[in-house]
Amino acid sequence: MQILLCTPHLILAPLDDGWEIQNKQNRSRLGWLRIDQDSRLTRGQVEPEDPELLHEAAVVVGAQREQRVDPDSPLGRSLQEAFLNGDSGSENALQDICRQVVQSWQGRYADRVTATHRQLGLPEDYAEQYQLPMVQEALELSPIGQDVFERPQFMAPFAARAWRRMSRSAMADGVSMFPVSAFRSLEYQASLVQKKVERGLDIDEILKSSAAPGYSEHHSGCAIDIDAGKGKPLEEDFEETDAFAWLTEHALEFGFRMSFPRDNPHGIAYEPWHWAYTPEIWMLNLS
Repeated sequence: MQILLCTPHLILAPLDDGWEIQNKQNRSRLGWLRIDQDSRLTRGQVEPEDPELLHEAAVVVGAQREQRVDPDSPLGRSLQEAFLNGDSGSENALQDICRQVVQSWQGRYADRVTATHRQLGLPEDYAEQYQLPMVQEALELSPIGQDVFERPQFMAPFAARAWRRMSRSAMADGVSMFPVSAFRSLEYQASLVQKKVERGLDIDEILKSSAAPGYSEHHSGCAIDIDAGKGKPLEEDFEETDAFAWLTEHALEFGFRMSFPRDNPHGIAYEPWHWAYTPEIWMLNLS
């Protein structure tokens, strides 16, 4: 199963001999990282040349996957200069620094969310008002195929496996389910809200149908909007389909729950198409 890695600005897709560096917003190719036979990162390049993006790519690979950064390679020396003040270090030390940098990204996520809310003019007490937790972006993603609009969709690896099991089980019962939207970055969620603002919709009205950037379950890679392949996607009449009836009866068996039923405590409009994988639910069903 292919695993994609995410940074604040990039997506990394595995190659036979390394990783392709892609723009997070439009998935355009920016460059590459190479690994040697000992699974150590040794080289990298982005175009146009941008050391910060190259560092960002190397850090997430060094922190999250089996490859280790070779401290004696040009890439390793560049990272040491950036993060270790030129100390020689070791492969393990460099790996630890990579993990620390990733943790710092996660720590700064709240700052990115706050800045985005200010740009969009969202209420400062959003979390309290809507009783929603901040949701970190997934660091690893797995493809789940194309959506109804023929766009590639991704989920966190464990959620992707659960979605495949659930959709195959539904298909065995003669019920078809198709993804409409799965993982969304903070920036993508912000663009959805911005488009509604530009259409002249009131902020309060927008927030009843779209979670604020930083608070969408889609950031986690565990949420998915589902369509039955009949009619217009993301409409309430999804509840009249065989797919919704099947989900209502069986989704919990696979760890999925409907996030926003009618009269939910968050004040979010009823979304019968929006389901999220919750590992705790799946473990409870196993027990």
